[in-house]
Amino acid sequence: MRRIYTQAGKRLAVRLCWLFGTLLYGASVGAAAAPDWEARALDGGSIGLAEFRGQVVLVDFWASWCVPCRASMRALGQLKTEFAGQAVRIVPISVDEEAEDARAFLARYGPELRSAHDPQGQIAQAYDLLGMPSSFVIDQRGELVLRHEGFRKGDENVWREEIRRLLSARP
Repeated sequence: MRRIYTQAGKRLAVRLCWLFGTLLYGASVGAAAAPDWEARALDGGSIGLAEFRGQVVLVDFWASWCVPCRASMRALGQLKTEFAGQAVRIVPISVDEEAEDARAFLARYGPELRSAHDPQGQIAQAYDLLGMPSSFVIDQRGELVLRHEGFRKGDENVWREEIRRLLSARP
């Protein structure tokens, strides 16, 4: 994943993130094995997809410089509360290079969420991201069943409906 280091480059990245987050909006469905991953968690320790096998997992890629990620992070926190006690895991993954930038963002917009950190973008590359934020719903068997790029108010309903469908279908 290519990194942008200049201030002008970061400003451009923020604008593109906003553009993709509001215009490239969309969802697609298919069934394929979700790429497995393990990463350092922003709060220490590690976190990996394999530990959630048998549960519905919503993975969301985000960055501190992504404006639509603010709203999506709040929606993810609400979903975590809504599905508490059920076999559902909400797993944000930061692609920020600097862990401190990601921690500050998470403290402000998603303090109830435990996030993985992918500073080299290896996990993001495995999921073939097209924009920020990008989310993926993975079923209990580890199959990728929903891909969603961007975020606009109300998009959390797409996640919610898919999660409910998977919980009711129990394999």
